[in-house]
Amino acid sequence: MSIDITVPFTLGAHSDLGVEDSVLFKGEIKDLRFTEPLKKTWIAAMEKSDLSVFLALLIIKTPKLRWLFLPGGQISTIPFAQLFNRYPSFLSNLEHLWINGDPDLVGFNIASYQNFVTCPNLSTLTFTYGDLDLPSYPSTWKTRKLTAEQVSFYQCHIDSGAIQKFMKACKKLTHFTYESFSLDLEDQQLRPLKVGRELNAENARQGALLHKDTLKLFYLGFARDPWIIEDIEGYQGYLSSRTKIGSLRDFSVLETIYIPHADLPPHPQFPRSLKTLHITDCNSSILGMIQNIAADCKNGLYPNFISFKVLALDITRPIKLPGQRIPPGKTPEECFLGLRDLFKDTTVDFQIVPYNMPDNDDYGIDDEDLEDEGFSGEIPPALEELIMRAALQDPNFPHGFVRGGPNAANDDSWETEDDD
Repeated sequence: MSIDITVPFTLGAHSDLGVEDSVLFKGEIKDLRFTEPLKKTWIAAMEKSDLSVFLALLIIKTPKLRWLFLPGGQISTIPFAQLFNRYPSFLSNLEHLWINGDPDLVGFNIASYQNFVTCPNLSTLTFTYGDLDLPSYPSTWKTRKLTAEQVSFYQCHIDSGAIQKFMKACKKLTHFTYESFSLDLEDQQLRPLKVGRELNAENARQGALLHKDTLKLFYLGFARDPWIIEDIEGYQGYLSSRTKIGSLRDFSVLETIYIPHADLPPHPQFPRSLKTLHITDCNSSILGMIQNIAADCKNGLYPNFISFKVLALDITRPIKLPGQRIPPGKTPEECFLGLRDLFKDTTVDFQIVPYNMPDNDDYGIDDEDLEDEGFSGEIPPALEELIMRAALQDPNFPHGFVRGGPNAANDDSWETEDDD
């Protein structure tokens, strides 16, 4: 029912198969009824201890498989493509797919997993540390052909054209997450320069409008340089450069929204179905915005609105007035209470909440260093799961799921002379 191959390990340089095992796996490969050249290619890969061939043989023996976790970019997807071509029912019962990339090998091509994404019963799809751009967008992901309803991209880079086509390819989306914001220093330091303009909040909204009557959760988070918040003038420039999200009023069942402060206009328009709103990465005054949202609440625009959180690195910054000055004679606490009082006589629980910073001891960084950079110690739910999974991985552990290291999956062991 479930296979998880994402825990890091290596087969080692001297992990040759014994005679008995070699005979066993050769027999399994021959049973696949491939052409002779392709059969020889599989056997050659097996003799190199290529993990992808063993994983492919395992998966084809599990027709009831529902959950599959794969290491993004660290195994060859060619043998799986050959199985998809040879056996139309391959992975036909798969419901949940997680392609978990390696932070140290960030940027694998999401398109290389195109066959997995088109599985007929797939409902939940998650990618971490992968990239997708319009030039590499798979032709097999056609309009309204993908069955995944809950889709998440963590620490990924998707360009604006690719996200529009992907959302058109989905039959029905109920949950959409794009989260590249991170408090983890490793994620910040290893982010490479990308080609292609990253999607913005408005691109995501326009794509999501195709699913306005089914989308229940909309979660956006965008990476930014850590030093952006060091001074008010620089941060105000960053705010003005961001493309603001348009109206969300047309979404009929959208209940939960997570969105960065920088991507919201002064008077955001949320759906009537709104229950939970988290404004994330908030580093400047939100007085005017909160006044507008509170007025909308009192005018009956959000009858189901219950939970409203503003998440910030420094909780005093979002409550300061324009120019980041607290009125004379007032304290930050009094200003916060004034914001909270705007929601009197409504059902809304308003809070300004600090992020819990991840433990960066492994990087030799002290808490005092973080404080000097303006960071202070709740983590958004999506980030918590991501950081906990990353914590299970030792960053100094040797990488590579195939013999020869992380690039071995891209050698010529899968080249054949025919189209099989």
